[in-house]
Amino acid sequence: MTFDELIHEAENRPLLFEDVTTFLEECSSESLSAGLDCCALELAKTYATGKVSFDAADNLANILFAFAAQRDSITDLMMSIFLAFDAGEFYPDEIRSPSPEERFTRPQINEILRKHVNV
Repeated sequence: MTFDELIHEAENRPLLFEDVTTFLEECSSESLSAGLDCCALELAKTYATGKVSFDAADNLANILFAFAAQRDSITDLMMSIFLAFDAGEFYPDEIRSPSPEERFTRPQINEILRKHVNV
């Protein structure tokens, strides 16, 4: 399964561990953590460019994190991307505009990409 196929699935249904496993089998990474980080960073880039909705990106971030946690493979990068999407899931106060996605997720993802990718 390619990353684009994984995102397509995330747009249409809740992802499963099997989806991550299938993706990682086709990903040429030296380790599980490296493969998960590669996927998480690609997710951040795809989201930042507007090629994937928040809901699909959040779906993928959640399953990647759960998959990594179950295998004791959470890295700092994975954690930061997961937390960025987690921050956009709810309103922490009475402020309703901009949305939590715009207030929290986008700035955090942009900062992660600034640190890890030349964007």
